[in-house]
Amino acid sequence: NLSLKLGDIIGNAQTYIWSFNVSAGGAQTLGNCSTIAANGSYILNQSISSAATCMYIQASNVSLDCKGYTITYGTAGGNSAKGINVSSTGTLSGTLVKGCIITKNISSGSDSYGILLSNVISSNITNNIIYTNGSTKSYGIYVTSSSSNNIISNNTVFTKGQSANVGINVGATGSNTIISNKVHTNSFGGGYSNNWGIQLATSSSNIVKFNEITTNGTGKNYGIRISAGSGNNLTSNIVKANGTDGLNNGVLLLAGTK
Repeated sequence: NLSLKLGDIIGNAQTYIWSFNVSAGGAQTLGNCSTIAANGSYILNQSISSAATCMYIQASNVSLDCKGYTITYGTAGGNSAKGINVSSTGTLSGTLVKGCIITKNISSGSDSYGILLSNVISSNITNNIIYTNGSTKSYGIYVTSSSSNNIISNNTVFTKGQSANVGINVGATGSNTIISNKVHTNSFGGGYSNNWGIQLATSSSNIVKFNEITTNGTGKNYGIRISAGSGNNLTSNIVKANGTDGLNNGVLLLAGTK
């Protein structure tokens, strides 16, 4: 807050005081889970928490910088909780999400996503740390529904859950770049199957490069899993696929993949 004394300026004996909420670069500060419905820059000024989904971004050209603060979501343990939900009935573009620590600690609830991009183009998700948990379908970052030309870079993702835990999941879309991320599936406890570092499902023309992926669990632990789609480029990824049972593959190409 900035206080201004008018009397100090004009020599008036009477003093008036105004308080202003000032943010660097004109960014708006957020101290609670919110819905962002207008373009602009937003920053967190403290850690925030929600029983279900915490942040909604429903406008184009939005920058959200968490400044290293934590977003905790899904504390009620219900289904379909998201840390940050970037979606709209129309197409969104120009979204930037950076500097966030996103976490879900509750082991119940399916379809728990750290960050969801749905109908989002030309956006950037970078330098975030994500911890997911739940009963099934715990995704760190989920890019879906015609989301294209997005860059997912320099994120660190830890997933945990009883089944279908995916660090970065790209489905029903294409032409995205997934670069220089560190993904650890089911690596901080638990011993379940179907842990996939990066999945491309019915998705084409994506670039996946310079990622470090470690999968762990019982069986069906895949570093990179591709089901259908064509023209995907996998370059210089480091993959370690571990498991107590069989079917642990660094890269798995399913039928229909070209």
